[in-house]
Amino acid sequence: MEEHLTLPEARVDFVEAEGSPVLLGHDMEEWQRVRVAVSDLQIALEGFDAQPVERRLESMSFLARQCSVFLRKMAIGDRWTPRVLSVETCQVIGLDLSRLRIPATTHRAILTPVRTDRGGMAITKLNEETGEPEAHSEFAIGPQRLVFDIQWPLPGLAGWGNTPTRESPWRMEPDGLFDTEAPLGHDCDRWLGQQLVRFDDQHFSLGQIIRMVVNTEGAHAPPLDRLMISKGTKDEARRKIVDNYKMHILGRITVFGVRYDHLVTILSGLHLYYQLNRSGISEQLGGPRSIPVVRIEHDLPADLEWLGFDGGLATAIRPEGQTIVHKVRVPKAR
Repeated sequence: MEEHLTLPEARVDFVEAEGSPVLLGHDMEEWQRVRVAVSDLQIALEGFDAQPVERRLESMSFLARQCSVFLRKMAIGDRWTPRVLSVETCQVIGLDLSRLRIPATTHRAILTPVRTDRGGMAITKLNEETGEPEAHSEFAIGPQRLVFDIQWPLPGLAGWGNTPTRESPWRMEPDGLFDTEAPLGHDCDRWLGQQLVRFDDQHFSLGQIIRMVVNTEGAHAPPLDRLMISKGTKDEARRKIVDNYKMHILGRITVFGVRYDHLVTILSGLHLYYQLNRSGISEQLGGPRSIPVVRIEHDLPADLEWLGFDGGLATAIRPEGQTIVHKVRVPKAR
């Protein structure tokens, strides 16, 4: 007679859940997530390239936002979604990140985007009932100056000192900001942590400038028109901007109207796009792709300054006026 072993009944506790049991989308492997991001950026690059040459300069902000989305997915991540390119993933696919290309020869460039002479302001208080003046005050306003002392060229801007032409265009290529012959390894934190420039007494990394575009170019980002707030303001988003005002000022330095933070973000996005298409999953990404070269080659408006600033200066209402000087320096060339 066959004997049967009777096991004690196991106690199983199931976790209670809330929400809906409906699943969204499909699980993707890492290379599939990379392929989606690469394809999205490819579409953006093709759209930029399809613009008439005279409109490409004004389309640079669009391209910077698309590159910031790509970099956020691939290299930065956030508290909800980790970056796709972890160290392990980069090792598996053979993706090498590169060192920054620091200009070996530099010179000083002085930019004074705000320069006003003395002036004044008068305030008259009117009686609410009669409309007649009942008090009057006058204030002297001294000269206002905003000066940038810049070590030129900044990283990524070598060759941007002359007006672009069809024969000698500005070229934004994968090696414009990075030395593709100097591998840095597989760690995105190390790549993003490279020092880009020093602004006054503060060092700013590549990742800080890219994150600034990521966090301030979205639809729900707070306005960046002012870097001052009233004392006691409890708006944390505004306060965070004020506490990091130097980084925002640096990003708004322009070269022929193109913001520096946008240029850094575009060059970083192109570099990562290029490296992924050279990695071990290039075939899975759709085969070899032509690597775009973003070119600015048309005549620029006559009033567009070579070196400028996308901003202004709040007037100091005092007789001596104000002079604000910021120094921008690059790291030592390796």
